[in-house]
Formats: sequence, structure tokens, C-alpha cells
Amino acid sequence: MRKLAVLALAAALCGCCTVKFSHEGGRDMVEVTNSSLKLFGLVPIVSGDPEYPNRDVSVWFCDSLLLDVNMMLLDDAMRKHGYRSFRSISSYKTHESCFLLLLWRDVFHTSAELLR
Repeated sequence: MRKLAVLALAAALCGCCTVKFSHEGGRDMVEVTNSSLKLFGLVPIVSGDPEYPNRDVSVWFCDSLLLDVNMMLLDDAMRKHGYRSFRSISSYKTHESCFLLLLWRDVFHTSAELLR
């Protein structure tokens, strides 16, 4: 029972969606990350909720890990902070085993330079 509780807690913490800004080096940058936890790397268990980035809100049994979702979050962040466009966009996905090849954590990373 204890292992199941730890597993449920880990699953709840694995699905997150964040948008981070950086203003170092004379450039305005944004990084969007979205993660999900899947059973055997196929069946979605929990994903970050793109409706509530930077909050500990997850969607259960739904996979929000899509490039379209990251691009939507990037566009929303750009517009809310007064930027007109972006350049030098980069995206990649990581795939790692979490619990004896039973659970897999995927993270989609997207970053870009923001332009005023």
C-alpha cells in the first residue's frame, strides 16, 4: 500500500507545464516545458495542464505533450508580455524511464528569443 501511495504522489508531481523568462545576455528568452507520465511509454497517466502553466495543475489520463501546445503557450506568453514576435526557436523531446521500465516520463522543451 505504501508503494502505491508513493507511486501516486510521483505521478501527480510529474505532470507539469511551465513558462520561464530570461533577460540575461542582452536578449529576452522564453522556455516552455510540458511533461507527462505514461504507462509503458504509451498510455498517458498524467500531463501538465496547458490552461494553467506555472501551477501545480495536471490533467489525468490525457496527453497534452504536443508541439502545438508548446507553441500555443509560447504565443500566449509573447503576447501577454508585450512582444511582437520571436526567432531562433528550438524544440526537443526527452524520454526517460522512471520506475523499472513501467513508467516513462516525457518532456517537451521549446525555447525562443523574444522580439519587441
